[in-house]
Amino acid sequence: MRKVFFAIITCCVMISACNKNSSTSGPGGWWTFQSSTYAANSCSATVGGVLTASNLNSNNIGNYGTFECNFYQALPSTGGSFTVVNYPPLAADQISLSVTVMAGNIGYASSGGHNGNEKVNVTIVNGKVNISGMSIMMLNSSGGSDSSALSLGIIQTQ
Repeated sequence: MRKVFFAIITCCVMISACNKNSSTSGPGGWWTFQSSTYAANSCSATVGGVLTASNLNSNNIGNYGTFECNFYQALPSTGGSFTVVNYPPLAADQISLSVTVMAGNIGYASSGGHNGNEKVNVTIVNGKVNISGMSIMMLNSSGGSDSSALSLGIIQTQ
């Protein structure tokens, strides 16, 4: 009887451990900015080609934040390599990015890259937009002069 009880408890622990989200990614993906990784609780699309990911349920105020990307007029229907630009994107193969760090309410925006060399990869999976990219330069848009690199793996959930 003890072996059966132990086996049941072990299975319950393993199942609950497998169902937990990773601390570095959420259902809406992740982004890393200023040495902090944000797990996106969700990533939703709005009219006009905007995807917004948020991490607003963190226990650590330093890791609250939002991420937004703007496509040209609408979400893309096909994937590919998109050039990162300053807002607004003016062509179908362009994207602008912004990050808000809630600790201090500081906003950062994509700088337009280094002569168009900064790119993100966009894929469409089951009708949802996924975006990935590394080392995208973001400039302080809240009046400061600092900049930081952004890496991301965003998954549209809604």
